[in-house]
Amino acid sequence: MQQQELVQAQQVSLDLIDYFHTLCEKLNLKYYIIAGTMLGAVRHRGYIPWDVDLDVGMFRPDYEKLKEYFLNNDDETVFYSHYLNNKQHNSPHAILYLKNTIFIDTRIKSTKNQSWRGLILDIFPLDNPPDDDKKKLQQAKKLNKYKKILYYKNFYTSEKNSKLKIVFKKIIHMLLKVYRYRKLLSRLDKLEQKYNSNNSSKVVSMSSGYKYQKQLFDIQVFGNPKLYQFGSKKYYGVHEYDQYLTQLYGDYMTPAPHVDLFDEYKYFIFKDNRERK
Repeated sequence: MQQQELVQAQQVSLDLIDYFHTLCEKLNLKYYIIAGTMLGAVRHRGYIPWDVDLDVGMFRPDYEKLKEYFLNNDDETVFYSHYLNNKQHNSPHAILYLKNTIFIDTRIKSTKNQSWRGLILDIFPLDNPPDDDKKKLQQAKKLNKYKKILYYKNFYTSEKNSKLKIVFKKIIHMLLKVYRYRKLLSRLDKLEQKYNSNNSSKVVSMSSGYKYQKQLFDIQVFGNPKLYQFGSKKYYGVHEYDQYLTQLYGDYMTPAPHVDLFDEYKYFIFKDNRERK
């Protein structure tokens, strides 16, 4: 995928978050744009130029309500993917795909021949951690273990990998075929929800790729969702954005040192097959 196609994908993805925003308002569900999407809203008033992913977080009760809605309602615009309704789902969190688009990372061999994988909106549950620091560490270690299993089961490869490393990954991938995604993700889901009855003042996006401690926030940091400009429209984000972004990225207003940040997307295939009205 070339840079021009990336820009096109970004524009098409706006239809996805706009749909999601409208649905959440209709169902009276709270959400927050988070991670790189929150950073893009504050620093660029839209996408980070070299990014196309959309990330939102929802406190667990609203996350579950949204899940129940999609499991019981068909939709012509999006495909809601979760381990309960898609046996090929390979992510610890739910994903909303824009139908009739294709957006595939060719490095992940498990996505081969899965044409339902269109442009995505990642939906991360926000869960409570234990109060005890030792239990937090134990939970983080167990989460990492399951995520590492997922990483090798998905058979993620890169041209940067040596032939020996690719062979090693392939062997591990073959050994992990005995693990079904649904069983693995169900265990991970239960682990994330283990301490939700504690009424903790903290919250963690445990399905995220960021480290556990990086994602550990006071609930008040999220607070009441606040509208932020993102492209031509506004979407809800973290209330205390400065505290949130500083903890995740440090000096978040300064872009990363110059590298070919678009290079990542050369492995992706993008197509927009939607009917034009």
